[in-house]
Amino acid sequence: MSAIQPTSRAAARWLATCILATTSALAQVHAADLAVTVKGARSAQGLVLVALYDGPETFLKPGKHAGVQMAPADVEAVTVVFRNLPAGRYAITTFHDENTNGKLDFNLTGSPVEALGFSNDAFGVAAAPAFDKAVIDLTADAAITVQLR
Repeated sequence: MSAIQPTSRAAARWLATCILATTSALAQVHAADLAVTVKGARSAQGLVLVALYDGPETFLKPGKHAGVQMAPADVEAVTVVFRNLPAGRYAITTFHDENTNGKLDFNLTGSPVEALGFSNDAFGVAAAPAFDKAVIDLTADAAITVQLR
């Protein structure tokens, strides 16, 4: 005689299905950490600001970032960590705010005068790169390096 009766088997199957569905759902919302190391600061003056964007519609739009981190500049490297991010596509932009005014400074021709960089070391031609060129597919904890130019 089986220890599980027909109605118990149905209940066991239902419970197994629920556990599998819950496990799958948890895997999809798994939070991950993204460590970003920034190299190439010209001096130890000021801050390195790092902004995280989660879609092309918000990429480089002021105030539309999904997260921002800052750290004192260091000529060796600066590392910041964005924690508990849902799996997804992200892009990073960073710059060395040498005068600590909280913004990227430009010269009279519109070119940046402070070093900046993007994830994947992406750069556009006479403009910022598109989101897709700088995108990172985050599915688990990851670490990237961005070189300031």
